[in-house]
Amino acid sequence: RRGWFGAWVWYLLVGAVCLAIGAILLKRRQARG
Repeated sequence: RRGWFGAWVWYLLVGAVCLAIGAILLKRRQARG
């Protein structure tokens, strides 16, 4: 089904965004240290 493939794409996009935000927050915290 197309919906199944679309769901996987959305999960991957959301996961990538969460990882990117987490990395940026960690860098900011370490920089301020």
